[in-house]
Amino acid sequence: MEGSWAGEPAQRPSFTEISQRLRKMAAAMNVK
Repeated sequence: MEGSWAGEPAQRPSFTEISQRLRKMAAAMNVK
């Protein structure tokens, strides 16, 4: 998530990439 605050806009992840990362994190947290 810290990458979203990069000073250079070209280094910031796209919204699509952010949403994919969040989905992966959510899926990992639901694993029992």
